[in-house]
Amino acid sequence: MPASNNNAKNNIYHESQRIRDISDDQLSKNLAKYSLVLEKLTTQSQVSKLVNVIAQDHKNTTESLNSYIEESQLKYNRELRKYELNRVDLTTTLSDFQSTLSRITSSNNSAKMIYSDINTTDQEYKYLNKTLTFLNDVRTLKNNIILINSALEDSNYVTAAKSISEIRKLPPHIIVSEFAKSVVPSAELPTEPQELINDWCDKLTNIFRTQFEAAVENKDIEQLTIFFKLFPLIGQSQLGLDIYSKYICEIISAENKKIVEGAIKYNAGFNTVILQLFKTVSMVINEHSKIISTCYGAQYLTIIMEKIEKETELQAILVLNYFSETRKPAELIKQFNNQNEEEESEDEQDDYDDNEDSDYDSDTDIPKEKKKQIIPLNELDNLINEYSQILQNWSMYTRLFSVKWVEFSKNKSLDDPLSLPDPIVNGNFLSKLHKEHHIANFQLLLFRFLNDSFSKIITLEEMPSLNEFITLDVVNHKDQSSWPISSVLEDMTLLIRKSLIYSLNTGNFTIFANFLDKLIVFVQNEFLVKFAQAKFKLLQAKLPVQSSTSFIALRRYIPKLGTDGTDSKLGSRNGTPAAERREYSPQNASKLSQLSKFDFRNAFANIQSNLQSVVISEDSSDSSSLLALHHFLIYINTLFFAKFSLKLLLTTEILEKNPRLLQDNFPFNNDALLITEKIEKCQGTMLTQITKLSTWSIKVLFEKVLSSRLRLLFTDLFVNDNKSVDYKRGDEEDSNDSKCYISNIESFEDLSNMNEFVNKWTTLVQPFRNVLHDDAFDKLLKSVAIYCSKVVEKKIWSLQVNELGAIKLDRELSLFINTICGTNYSLRETFVRCSQIVLLLGFDDDDFNIQSGDIKDDISSSMDWVLKPQERINARNLMVDKRR
Repeated sequence: MPASNNNAKNNIYHESQRIRDISDDQLSKNLAKYSLVLEKLTTQSQVSKLVNVIAQDHKNTTESLNSYIEESQLKYNRELRKYELNRVDLTTTLSDFQSTLSRITSSNNSAKMIYSDINTTDQEYKYLNKTLTFLNDVRTLKNNIILINSALEDSNYVTAAKSISEIRKLPPHIIVSEFAKSVVPSAELPTEPQELINDWCDKLTNIFRTQFEAAVENKDIEQLTIFFKLFPLIGQSQLGLDIYSKYICEIISAENKKIVEGAIKYNAGFNTVILQLFKTVSMVINEHSKIISTCYGAQYLTIIMEKIEKETELQAILVLNYFSETRKPAELIKQFNNQNEEEESEDEQDDYDDNEDSDYDSDTDIPKEKKKQIIPLNELDNLINEYSQILQNWSMYTRLFSVKWVEFSKNKSLDDPLSLPDPIVNGNFLSKLHKEHHIANFQLLLFRFLNDSFSKIITLEEMPSLNEFITLDVVNHKDQSSWPISSVLEDMTLLIRKSLIYSLNTGNFTIFANFLDKLIVFVQNEFLVKFAQAKFKLLQAKLPVQSSTSFIALRRYIPKLGTDGTDSKLGSRNGTPAAERREYSPQNASKLSQLSKFDFRNAFANIQSNLQSVVISEDSSDSSSLLALHHFLIYINTLFFAKFSLKLLLTTEILEKNPRLLQDNFPFNNDALLITEKIEKCQGTMLTQITKLSTWSIKVLFEKVLSSRLRLLFTDLFVNDNKSVDYKRGDEEDSNDSKCYISNIESFEDLSNMNEFVNKWTTLVQPFRNVLHDDAFDKLLKSVAIYCSKVVEKKIWSLQVNELGAIKLDRELSLFINTICGTNYSLRETFVRCSQIVLLLGFDDDDFNIQSGDIKDDISSSMDWVLKPQERINARNLMVDKRR
């Protein structure tokens, strides 16, 4: 209220102040007006009138001011009364609020009292429920004790065990409570409940154990299973598991004993014995895990598995001992080591050199026997197979055991990488494999088998005849088996495949990884160096030294028969059929009288038709050199097919056709991934070494056989055979003796030299194309193309060419390149320099820059030139009829 009064007073004050300000202004104006009038007064009457006017004005102003003050005072009083009424209303409201607050406080106190009563009631209800539960449990205890007593009297052990199990589920304090001690005992059973239950459990434990053992003795599986299920009901789970695991172990031991005795009696493989052992154990784990999980809980399965694993390893060690005593692998390896030491002391190394101590006979190329055979290869093969299957069966068992272990373990997930469980890692069998060097022994036996078998393969080598391939007709090879290769490769492929299977099936990471490393050494040393490279060098020495007058041609081989009718060179090998002979009648290419009538396609067709009449030339070469050439080609094919065979064995069969093979055999951790990487690395290393030797063999073949022949073929190609080199533009009538690239209309059509080259080229190359594998022939053709490009370029630089000669040179070079390269378009890049030189000869004079002598910039930028500017200038200077 005081605040409201102050606001009213302030409003009145401001209003009066405004009125006063306005009156002051008016008074100032009036005063100014009166001052002006006063200055103009001249008479007394005017002064009197002015005084009257001022007096009247003063009166009016005073009246207005009084009226305003009275009105403002009235308004102020009205507002003041209004605020007083509001204060009275507010006081009433405040009084009502205080009254309501008092009632709320009273209600809150009542609610607290009600809540306290409810809590008290709930607590009493819980006590009542607890008491009721206690009484029910005591009643259950009493009823079950009565039921157990009755069941024991009737020998109803199942009911008694179930009742004891129900009592054991009661809270422990029920049985020992004073109330139970007072109400449960009766006249018939005065003993306290806890003591009574303990006595019954002990009694039933002895009964169940006796009945279980009796069922085992009587082989009553039904009774055995029933009593096995009763042990956990009376709190004897551990005892039940112990006697059950003992029963299972006895089964495993008895079954294994029978199998071992049968194997010894009938001389069966111990791999079968250990396989049956692991099958029995796997069946036991799969079938009995359901009963154990249902009656005892899954947490007890690992305990049973650990006990079974100990018995399994004990029996497996027994089988392994029988294997070691019967097969004696350690003693066999000792004999191998002694033999190796003797050979090293005598400095007898298993190589295939053609020196004094060579493993090959200098005439027959047949390897000599070096090592005294300690054990026949077939017996060694059987031993390794048995060894491999023993390790394979162990690997499969460890995988099954590991999967089940993870399945029954709470702290492991099936999604995690599989790893060997502790019972396997710390087991005796795995320790025995390493301590007694079974892993190392298997590897040594396998490597020995690989080397000895390969030595035997070499002694049985058979070489196919090439006569059916040496023809001018195209031989279509329908499959890879139609190519001529050494039998050593086929036998070696089967040998490596068998060895891969032996090592891979073991499922042992160390064995297979080491085998891949040894396989690289075997292929590089035994196959490539001691066999293939030695063969190449031996055959290379038998090839004659090539010259322009002496060379060897690929012809059919007709063996010389000895007195006994056999091939004097091949011994027991069958002779090849007699060679077919054809007559060679060269045809001259048709000439056209006029340039406008020339048809290049018809000329090329004539050349192709001439190929049908080409025959094998009768080069002077003895049969030994010819046979060496045949064998050289066969070994080249053998190298190229060796790459296909290794890819088939490693990549195709293991990684592509059987993508789950490595994961199934190496399931632990990331072993499968590591093995995959090692296989790829192994294959890459071997293919690299084979490629090096095959490239070298192709180079030798080219240098020893083809280079001199090619040199003769090129003699009449791309040469200036003009008698006069003073040819001038416009002097065609004086140059009738020009026959080559300073050409006139008649000599322009002469392609006889090129036609003859095409015929001879086909005669030379087609037999090689039929014999060599496509990849080998492509490599050989690449060497030929490189050689030809250098020779042809050198010849072109020595030419002198006129305009018609340039056109003829372009045609002949195109035909030459087509003949050499055929459908292998990548080889055409070899002749780029030659093609660009001839291309420059066909340019007009206007295409060249007068100052530099080189081609103009727009032409230079229109294609990729391999010729340098000076070489392009030199190429243009080959023209003898350029205008400038």
